[in-house]
Amino acid sequence: MQSTRYFSLSLFFLLAILLTAGLSCTKTNLLDTDPEHVLSFSADTLLFDTVFTTIGSTTRKLMIYNPHINALKIDHILLAGGTHSPYRINVDGDPATEINDITLAGGDSLFVFVRVTLDPSSQNNPLIVTDSILFYTNGNEQKVKLVSWGQDAHYIVADTYVEGLPPYVIVAAENEHIRWTNDKPYVIYGYAVVDSAGSLEVEAGVKVHFHSKG
Repeated sequence: MQSTRYFSLSLFFLLAILLTAGLSCTKTNLLDTDPEHVLSFSADTLLFDTVFTTIGSTTRKLMIYNPHINALKIDHILLAGGTHSPYRINVDGDPATEINDITLAGGDSLFVFVRVTLDPSSQNNPLIVTDSILFYTNGNEQKVKLVSWGQDAHYIVADTYVEGLPPYVIVAAENEHIRWTNDKPYVIYGYAVVDSAGSLEVEAGVKVHFHSKG
């Protein structure tokens, strides 16, 4: 009699576990249409910081996450610049400028590889080449910025983030003397800071361009 009771209890717990697991699996496959539920990303900006001296290309990786329990349907993933963009995207092995109707299960993730091809000798290129990947889910538009260096230049990039201040980079630290030579343009992406006890010398004829990091 006692063994029968143990068997019944064991069977009960086994069924409870299987039922819970089954409900869990079914739940993650349900489609989430809540407009408050959107995707999350491994980065809000992909920076392609390779400076090309000849025609070249480079690739960066972006991760898309569904942080919710149920599946999200991504209606569209596309490049804002369309077919005219120097960027190309590859979503889980599917290369295109626009991809439609992807279902991402709850708690799952998706790889997006982004490739840019540039000719730095082209004077028609902007110094900084930008575009965005647009994502449409549950009536929401989300974007990830794409930023590349368009010409052969010196790029001074903000690398310090302090709450309440704009992103900046220190180009001349305390007791440091820095000289910018007139060999190619300087592009400041963000803010460039010279320490009050440092100095920056800019040769005559040097071209300096400023680009907001926002």
